[in-house]
Amino acid sequence: MDHFLLVVNDIVGSMFSVKFVEEVFRPQELYPKKAVKNIFEKLAHSSIMRLNEASMDKVCDSSSSSRPNP
Repeated sequence: MDHFLLVVNDIVGSMFSVKFVEEVFRPQELYPKKAVKNIFEKLAHSSIMRLNEASMDKVCDSSSSSRPNP
């Protein structure tokens, strides 16, 4: 359980950092799919958690299914 809490704390801390929130809410064009994948990789790897390529692809695919295609 301690490992889980550490991972969640690291990721939530990264997601709500001032720099990240300001960038996400800045008016701009939609990011290309490659850039979105890069954001998710940075978030996932901001903690001790590591995702293999297949798991990262699933995360990115699920996020892209909830946004309109540019």
